[in-house]
Parts: sequence; structure tokens; C-alpha cells
Amino acid sequence: MTQPLDRRIAELDRLLAAAGTPEEHWGLRNDRATLYWTRYEEAGRLPDLEHTIAEFRAVLTAGVLTGSAALPTMSNLAGALTLRAKAGGGPADLREAVELLRTVVAGTPAADARHGGRLLNLGGVLLGYHHATGDSAVLHEACSAFQAAHDAAPEPDTPERREHWVATRSNLGECLRLVHTVTGEAQTLDRAVALARAAAGALPTGHPLYARMQSNLALALVSAAHAGQPEVLAEAAAAARAALAATPGGHPNEPERHTVYAGILRATYASDPDPVLLNQFRRAARGAVRATPAAHPNAGWARLLLGRAEYAHADRSGQEPTAARELFRDTAQDLALPPGVRAVAARHWSLLAFLDPGRLAEAVRAFGLAVALLPQTAGRERAAVDAERLLGEHRHLAADAAACALTAGDPGLALRLLEQGRGVLLSQTLDTWADVTDLAARHPALAAEFTELRGLTRAEPTPAEGVAAGVAAAEERAHLARRWSALVDRIRAVPGHEGFLAPPSLPELLAAGRDGPVAVVNVSGLRCDALLVRDGRVEVLPLPELTLDGAEAAARRFLAAVTATGSLAEVAAAGETVREILGWLWRTVTGPVLAALGVTGPGGTPARMWWMPCGPLAFLPLHAAEDGWSALDAVVSSYTPTLRSLCHHRDRAVPPGAVDGPLVVAMPHTPAAPPLPHAVREAETVAALYPGAHLLSGAAATGEQVLAELARRRWAHFACHAAGRADQPGLSRLLLYDHDRRPLTVRELSRAHLPHAELAYLSACATSHPARTLPDEAVHLTGAFHLAGYGQVVGTLWRVADDVAADVTAYVHERLAADAAAYRPLDAATALHGAVRRLRDRYPAAAALWAAHVHVGR
Repeated sequence: MTQPLDRRIAELDRLLAAAGTPEEHWGLRNDRATLYWTRYEEAGRLPDLEHTIAEFRAVLTAGVLTGSAALPTMSNLAGALTLRAKAGGGPADLREAVELLRTVVAGTPAADARHGGRLLNLGGVLLGYHHATGDSAVLHEACSAFQAAHDAAPEPDTPERREHWVATRSNLGECLRLVHTVTGEAQTLDRAVALARAAAGALPTGHPLYARMQSNLALALVSAAHAGQPEVLAEAAAAARAALAATPGGHPNEPERHTVYAGILRATYASDPDPVLLNQFRRAARGAVRATPAAHPNAGWARLLLGRAEYAHADRSGQEPTAARELFRDTAQDLALPPGVRAVAARHWSLLAFLDPGRLAEAVRAFGLAVALLPQTAGRERAAVDAERLLGEHRHLAADAAACALTAGDPGLALRLLEQGRGVLLSQTLDTWADVTDLAARHPALAAEFTELRGLTRAEPTPAEGVAAGVAAAEERAHLARRWSALVDRIRAVPGHEGFLAPPSLPELLAAGRDGPVAVVNVSGLRCDALLVRDGRVEVLPLPELTLDGAEAAARRFLAAVTATGSLAEVAAAGETVREILGWLWRTVTGPVLAALGVTGPGGTPARMWWMPCGPLAFLPLHAAEDGWSALDAVVSSYTPTLRSLCHHRDRAVPPGAVDGPLVVAMPHTPAAPPLPHAVREAETVAALYPGAHLLSGAAATGEQVLAELARRRWAHFACHAAGRADQPGLSRLLLYDHDRRPLTVRELSRAHLPHAELAYLSACATSHPARTLPDEAVHLTGAFHLAGYGQVVGTLWRVADDVAADVTAYVHERLAADAAAYRPLDAATALHGAVRRLRDRYPAAAALWAAHVHVGR
């Protein structure tokens, strides 16, 4: 197979020995590198690729090529590094390749015939970097490079130009397909499929690019099938088979093409559970595992596919899923695999073990591993948008893990698993608030380094300019993440600090119930329970009438009802739905919880309690549930995203030095938003109650000015619009005067350092509304203010009428101003409870008016 290449390399070796000039010597070395590359692609032997990289690097280092003459060799070195990364080399190779190709593209004039090809190369390396790191900003940059190459591509009037035309379309289509997996935009996927079809249809079977084009088409089509077009699965399978048939054994892309084919057969079998298809799926999955080296980036995914195939076979044949369970177990425990792959495998392992009553202890271990992998899956090196997306893919994991622990009779472990697997992003931020006073007393250098590093970690990555700016930001995050991990390890090595930033212990979590009970309501497809934290213990209250499906359906119907518009009859029907679901909520959750806490009816002074709803219950007002009588009649309810955050804010000491009086923000007229006619009256009412209040209204209320004032003051009140982002909840924002140019987002607020923060009142729309895919992460404006340091935050679960908001505000702040004047702690929970009860008593049938406001925090 490679004998002609072997002879040519040997001939070059002889010529090199006789080379008379440096130019001749290095020219021959460059040629030899190209031959090594060709032999690697034919035989797949890694030493040939290593020789390729070494030779190209030596030619560049020698300095005989300068200026534009060096660009082809730089491009070649980048291509070889990319191949090594695909073979298991990792992001370091891709990082170097990106830098090389940035230089190559910058040094190639747009009119140069090679400019489009070099843009394609850059896009390819950026795409490889995205595959290695999961960074979506780099993915978008790859699309920009591919789009530029596509736009500059000449007409395909020669074979060479035709290849370029085909490559631009196929690469852009593949990039857009991946963008669709991040954004879910249907138009993006439609364009990806169209481009892939055009590219695949333009080449004959024997063309060198044929296999790649067919593979990209197969991927685009299976994405379309997952998005609701199952009719294209047969075409996808045909394209995947064609790609695999045209790929020589040992080719670097062979593992990927086996995996693509197996994945398409899995989707085909799921759509049409034919036993013939199942056998094909099993054979293809086994072929993928055999063809994929252990160090290959696809190794874990190939094993997951085989595990799913073996489970489908066992399920169909009525056998024990032993082979599948063991595959998932071994994959989950393989430390060489990425955390995200291991977490998926551990989830499958845990569920299969849970289904076998004799393997309950194994299921507990598997769930524990899956939950422990979540913080690594969404680690500090991830961009926020990517961490949010990845956690959304595991949104039921913590609830299932807790349900498994409860079935095993360990409520303490259930509580710890919920705490570790929920609020992952919140916990990362709370870690940066860690108290290092004791550490500073004995090891001031370590404490100083931690203080410096947490400031860098909370800040935005330094903006980069030019092509591949996303790579620079990703590298900065990765560097800080490595520093953070190493520093934490060093601190834990200090006697007395072994538990530094470790997950909270059970006694630490139970301390959350010291000022009143906390009802942690877990909703899982396995079972549903309330864990009642009080008096230094945790009690289990089974909730047999509550189900995951029922809670999700109730949340959908409730949100549609409280936001309903239309005719009087439609609004009336929506009001009936709201009352129906509040009754259901009482019967399934709130009523049983209050009964278990000894609250059997209204009367007396309402006691304090906290709710920590999990999953779909985070969208619903547990505090307003009613059926004959209401929780509002018996308890003052607050919410907390996690037990740790509740304890943190209770224990946090607010330093002196704050400016007297609250910040009050009003936006009666907001660019690109409806007017709020009551906002000025509301803000002026609040400001008049507090000496030293600072009012920012209209054009004065910019993001920068608001942040500056928040850093100086203990309290804040906002009377403005808010805008949510379902696709990227971290970009939800307050609509200040310059929101269209400089938005004040959830992410920025979460990272803000507001040392004096105590109370924030957000009189804006749906500031406590969770993201659909992240109900347990508190990625909303109320959660952001809570993370920024505000121990008490008042927010809303859905949109509230302007006049209603002003009425609630006036009542609450009159009570808070009395607390402040008497030097009492601000009791926002009791004040809000009184305001809501007052509204409820006035409009008992209109729960959408009075149930939206919630108090979060201590």
C-alpha cells in the first residue's frame, strides 16, 4: 500500500545527505514532511504524523522562509497539528494551529487565489477547537470564517475551483448544523441541510472528498430528523453508509464515520423499532467501538452508543441488561474520558441499576458519581452560555439521585445530592465569596493569592480582537480554571483547611433550618417527596399525589393562564385554570407539607418558613396554594435556591461604610419598551420614605451608573421593565436607559462585587421566572441579585400590572422604612406577606394579580 511513498521518502533521504545549500536542504525537508503526511493519511501510523510536524516546525524555525514565503509551510504545520489533535493530541495542538492560521490569513490579500482556501483551513481548526472544548463562541467564529470563504468562492468552472466550491458549502453547512444544536433555530438547520445536499451532490463516488461530503450530509440529515423530520432518516443512513464505504481502513476519519453511522441507526430504530434495524444498530455500534482508539475524542461516545444498543437488545428480548449496565459503568469510571461523557454514562448506569432491586446500593454509587461529575462538566473553563446548556441537559439528574437515596433509606445523602447537583453555577460563585480570614492569619500569601484569583475569576475574560477572539477568551478561562484548581489543592494541603470549598456536610446543610423549617420539594420520575429541614434534622414526607409529569403539565398550564390575554371569556377561563392549579398545588404539595409541620389552619401569628422547590415546581407559587384556606393565612413564606445560599446570607457580615439610603431606579419611558406610567410615582414614594435615598430616573439610569451606586449602598429598588432570554437566560436583563447598547445582565450582576448589599426589590416583570431548561440553577434576575450579595430579594414569577406593582411596593416599603427608623433588621418577607394578603383579600378570585411576588433569601 505505502511502498511507493516509502521509496520516495528514502530517495529524499539520499538527496538530503547530498544537499549543497541551506535552501536546498530545507526545501527537501519540507517535501519530506509532505510525504510523511500523505503516508499517515494512507496508513494511519502516528509516527508519520509526528515526523510531519517535526519537519514543518524545523523548516519554519530555520528561518530560511520569511514573509509570505513562510505562509504555505505555516498552513501545512497547522493542518498537521489539527490532525494530531483529532488523533488525541488535545487543545494545545489546536491552539497553536489557530495562531498559525490567523497569521496565514492576515498575511494573504483578499485578492489572492489562496485566500479562500486559507479561510477554510482556519474555519476547520476553529471547528476542531470547538469539538475539543465545547466553546460556542469559537463555533460562531468558525462559521464566520467558513461564511467568508463561501462568499469569496469563485464559480466552479474548473476541477480545482469545484473542489473549493464544494468544500466551502459542506464546511459551512456542518458549522451551521452545530450552531443549531446550540440555538435551536430551525432556519439555521434548514440552511445547513441545503448546503450539505448541494456539496454532496456535486461530487462523483470516487472523488477524494466524496466520503467527507457524504458524512457531513448524514450529520445534517440526522439533526433534521431529531428536530422533527424523521422522514429523512433513510437518506441519512444511505449517506452515512456511502461515507463509510468510501473511507479506507485506518483512515483518521474512520472512527468518526463509524460513530455517525451507528448514531443514525440508533435514531432510525427509535423511530421504527424493527428487529432488523436493531441488529444493524448493534453491529454498527460494535464496529464504532472497534474502530475507535481509546485516546480518540469519539471513544466515549462510541461506547455510549454500544451501551444503548445492548440495552435496546436486552429490553426487546426480555433479558437482563447486564452488558449495557457494565458498558455504562466502565465508561463512567474511565478517568481518561471527558467529564461530560462520563456523566451521561453514569446517568445510564444509575438508572439501569435502580431498575434492579438487588442493585440499589450500586445505583446510589452510580448516581453519586453522576452528580459529582456535574461541576466538572460545567467547569470554570466553560463560557457561561455553554455551562448553562450542558447543565440543562442534566436537569433531572439531581432529583433522580435524591429519589434513589431516599429509596435506599438515606435522607441525609438525598439532601446532599440535591445540594451538590442543583445550583452548580450558584455554588461556583459562592466559592469565590469564601471567607479566608483564618487562612490569612497563618498563611497570608495563600490567602492573598486566593483573593487575587477570585477577583480575576469573577471578571469577564479580557476582550480579544480579530479572528479567533473566542479562542483567546477560552484560553484565559482555562488558564484561570487550572490556577483555581491548583490553588484549592494547595490550600487543602494546609492542616486545618482540608475541607476548603468542599461540598457542604450534612450538619452544615441542616443549619439552614435554624430560623424556621425549610421544605425541600423533590420532583423526580422515580418518586416525589418533601425533605423537611428543621431542628437539626431532616424528615422525609412522601408526596404520593405529586408526579413529574403532573408537575410539568401544571407548570405549563399555569404560566399560560397567568399571561393570558384575549376576550373576557378567555381571560375568565384562564382565571379558572389558575384557581384549579392552586388547588392542585395545595393537595399535592403545600397542604401536606404544612400538615407535617403542624400547621393545621389559619390563626395566630404566621410562622416563618422557607421553600426550596425543585424542577418544574420552581415555576409555581407554593406560597399561594389554597383549597378552603391558604398558606398565606398560616405562614410567612420565603424561597431559597439552595440551602448553602440561605446559610451563606445568614452568616455573611455586611461591612460598614455604605452610603445612607437606598438606590431607587425608575424607568417610566424605556427605549423599545412600553411606558410604565406608575413607575415615577412608585419610585418617588419609595425615595420619600428613606433619608438619603438616591433616585435615578430615565436617561440617568444607565447600566454603569446603576452598578456604581449598587456598590455604595445597602438597599436598592427598581421600577422598570425586565427582559428574559429563554435561549440564554444569563443574558436576561433589566431594561435600563441604555439596555440596547450596554445591557445589565444576569451574568454581569452575578459577578458583581457588592460588599454592602442587603436588600433588593425588583418591581419588574418575571424577575424570578426560571429558565425552562434550568429550573434548579436560579439563572434569573432575582437569583443574580442574590448571588451579588443581597441576602433578601423581592421579585416576581410572572408579569405584574404596573398599578398592582406600585401598590405592593408602597405597602412593603412603608413597613421596611419603619424597621429602618427603629434600627430593626429589615423584615422584607413579613412586609411582602402582608402586602400580598391585603391584595388577596381585595381580589380573592384574581390570583394572577397577587401571587406573583416572592421573597428570596434569609
